[in-house]
Amino acid sequence: MNNSSAGNYVVPSLIFAILFSATPAFAQVYYPNYASSAACTMLTRDLSVGSRNSEVLTLQRFLVAQNYPGGGNWMLTGYFGRATEQAVRNFEQQAGLYVTGTVNAATRSAIQNASCGGSIYPNYNYTYPTYQSYSGCQYYNCEPQSGSLSITYISPNAGAVGSVVTIYGYGFSTEGNTVHLGNGIIANIRSFDGRSLSFTVPAQLSGYGTQMTQLMTYNLYVTNQLGQNSNSTQFTVTSLANSGIRPTISAVSGPTTITTGTSGTWSVTVTAPSAYASVTMNVTWGDENLYGNAQLQVAQQYFVNGTQTFTFTHTYANAGTYTPTFTVSNSAGSNASSASVYISGSSQGSVTLNTLSPSQGQKGTQIQLFGSGFTANDNVVHFGIGGLRNVSSVNGTVIYYTIPQYVSACDLIIGSGCSASATQVVSGTYPMYVTNSNGTTQTLNFSVVQ
Repeated sequence: MNNSSAGNYVVPSLIFAILFSATPAFAQVYYPNYASSAACTMLTRDLSVGSRNSEVLTLQRFLVAQNYPGGGNWMLTGYFGRATEQAVRNFEQQAGLYVTGTVNAATRSAIQNASCGGSIYPNYNYTYPTYQSYSGCQYYNCEPQSGSLSITYISPNAGAVGSVVTIYGYGFSTEGNTVHLGNGIIANIRSFDGRSLSFTVPAQLSGYGTQMTQLMTYNLYVTNQLGQNSNSTQFTVTSLANSGIRPTISAVSGPTTITTGTSGTWSVTVTAPSAYASVTMNVTWGDENLYGNAQLQVAQQYFVNGTQTFTFTHTYANAGTYTPTFTVSNSAGSNASSASVYISGSSQGSVTLNTLSPSQGQKGTQIQLFGSGFTANDNVVHFGIGGLRNVSSVNGTVIYYTIPQYVSACDLIIGSGCSASATQVVSGTYPMYVTNSNGTTQTLNFSVVQ
């Protein structure tokens, strides 16, 4: 009887020794002790990655009680992350369930059965992966602290404009994340897993106005959709040359009124997206065709930073209103800006223009110019870039003028040889003034309508 009883204990002991002596290559094999569950676990809702509530914490207490390799109280956060997902997979595998990593009705039932005095049939062929719970949480199966947002590392941590940078950490929102790069921001970035997000280093940063990205090391941190801020790290911009962004003119300053024969100075401030890239600046003054050939003034410079000021000087020989146009360009394209300047003639005598009647009308409309100091027949009526020479007046106070179909700078040139093309008069506002031997009048505007 006693020998029989002893024999009954030998066989199970041998089986136990065989089962627990194997050492799989992947990780240690663990057979959970279900009696370690601290309490009966009954979950009332489905749970998956991203869930954050009290039932997640209840689930995590159950899973920690299973004593999976690498598990522990560090998982008790109330947030369903990747480590919790893997622990659920472990449980589903050992319970013979379809492995999903989510807590559905079948999984809830198995958890309740296992923790409330029932039994499940472990899968002894399953090898449970080990978690990593060290400080830093570099890998996907490291559980974040509840409600926290943190950057673990970025890759790469240096690169050119146009580079794609990935930030790894935890607590990122599904959408609406903002990357702060120095004083600039890159907004509305998505994170598909809450553990990483990617952005492209831009040539221009918004936030506190628009600013060009510079060759420098920026402080970098993330704000999620909840308004939480992460810790900060650094990213170094190493190159801007391939940004493919055209330079822009941010300011033009110069005289608005000068006299003929007087030199004027204009300053043009340019912002370029690429340091050490060739940027060309040129200006057309608006009086090029008056001299038989174009006088295009050009300046070329290699930028040493993102902003540069160019200075130009010019002297107008003829009275009138001119529009100098400044153009800046690089290999990506160009941008232009213009400013108007009124050039008054010599002060021999006095001539004025008081009224246009009518002050608007269609092409072909005859108008009257009322003023004083008009000469008998050598008045020049300026209309836009063109006009009409040798116009007579009535009593020195009235000039009749018909709004033309086309205008050209050649309208005002004496003699042949002018090659300026004619421009059709379209709807808009055109400056008008009169010059003669007495001087130059002030400018009034005429509106051409259809």
